[in-house]
Amino acid sequence: MDSQQLFKERFNAHIKHVMRYAQYILNGHIAIALIFLVVAIAVVYQQFLIELPEAFPVSLVMSILLSLVILYNPIQTFTKQADLVFLLPALESLKGFFYRGLVYSFFFQSYLMILILAALSPLYHARFTSGNYLFIIFLFLIFKLWHFIMSWASLRLRNQTLLLYTRMGLFIFQTFVWYSYLKSWTIMFILGVIGLFIILSYLLHLAFAQSLALDQLITNDQHRLERFYRLASLFTDVRELSTRVKKRRLLSRMLTSRVLLKQSETYTYLYRLTFSRSEDYLGLSSRLVVIGVIALTTINQPLLSFGVGILFIYLIGLQLLPLFSHHDTKLWLLLYPVNRQEKTHAFLQLLTALLSSVVLLFAITLIFRLTALDGLLFLVLAGVFSYGFVRVYAKSKMNNRRRYS
Repeated sequence: MDSQQLFKERFNAHIKHVMRYAQYILNGHIAIALIFLVVAIAVVYQQFLIELPEAFPVSLVMSILLSLVILYNPIQTFTKQADLVFLLPALESLKGFFYRGLVYSFFFQSYLMILILAALSPLYHARFTSGNYLFIIFLFLIFKLWHFIMSWASLRLRNQTLLLYTRMGLFIFQTFVWYSYLKSWTIMFILGVIGLFIILSYLLHLAFAQSLALDQLITNDQHRLERFYRLASLFTDVRELSTRVKKRRLLSRMLTSRVLLKQSETYTYLYRLTFSRSEDYLGLSSRLVVIGVIALTTINQPLLSFGVGILFIYLIGLQLLPLFSHHDTKLWLLLYPVNRQEKTHAFLQLLTALLSSVVLLFAITLIFRLTALDGLLFLVLAGVFSYGFVRVYAKSKMNNRRRYS
C-alpha cells in the first residue's frame, strides 16, 4: 500500500471538507467582530503593561502559559472508522502515513506557538531588562518537541487514569522548570531539565512497548472533528454533528416548570428543554458570558467597554441561532399540530429572555467596574441592540430558513 498516496488523498479530502465550513465561519460579520476583539484586547494589554504592578507575578504567569501551550498537542492522523477493518492488517507498511500526519500536526500548531510567544514578549521585556528572549524561544521549541513526541506515544496507552496523572505531573514539572529559569535559579533549572528528560524517557519507553492503538487514533480524530463541527454549527447547519445531551434535571425543571400544558406552548417547552440539556448552546453561551464578564472587569474605558459588551452579546446571540432549526431533521415533529408562527414566536421569546439576562449581567458588571451612569447607559444601548438583533437579524435568518426548507 502506498502510504504517501493515501496521506495525500486523506489530506486533500480533509482540507476540502474543512474549507467548506470555514467559509461560513469567516464571513464578513465574524471577521469584523474578530478584528474589533483583537484591537480591544491589544489596547487593554498595552494599558496593563504600562501600569504593570511591581507585585504582579510575571515569572509564574509566563511559566504557566508557556507550559500549557507546550503540553497542548492535538494530533491529526486522518484515520477513519473503516480503517479498523481495511488498514489494520497493513499497519507496518503505513509508517510513512502516520509520520506525515505528525509533521502536519506539529506545524499546524505554529499559529498558537507564534501567538503566545509574541504576546509574552512585551510582558517579558517589561519586567526583565537584561534577559535574552531568543533563548526562551529556543527552549520553548525544544520542550514543545519533547512533549509532542510524548503526546503521540501516549496514544498507545489505554490506562486513562495513568495518562491523567501523567499530564498533571508533567505540567507541574514543566512549570517549575520555566519558573526556575525566569528566576535565574540555575542549579534548580538544570536539575529540573534532567528530571523532566528522565520522566519523558521512561514514559516513552513505557508507551512504545505497546502496539499502535488504531482505535484510539480514530477516536481522537473523531473528537477533534466534532469540536470543529460545534464551532461551525454556530454559523451554518452541520449534518455530521452528533449532539451530546446531559439531563441537568434541576436547570430543566427551573426553565420548564412555568410552561403551561397547552398546545400553543409546545415549542416553548421544547426549546427551553433543548437549551438546558444541549452542550452546544448552554455550554458555549455560558463560556462566552464568563469571558465577557472577565473582559469587562479588566477594561476601565467606557466606550471600549460598551463595544466589547455588545460584541459578546452579538456572539452569544449568534451561537444561539441554530437552536431554531435544531429539531428540523426529526420527522416526528411533523406530528405536532402546531403552526410555524408559534414555533417562531417561542424561539424569539427564549432568545429575547436569554439576551436580556446577559445585557443585565453585563450592565451590573459595568456599574461596579465603572460608574452607575455608565452601567445604565450600556443597559440602554445593549437593550436596543439586543432588540434589533432578535426582531430584525434573527427574524430574517429564520425567514430565510423557512424559504429554503
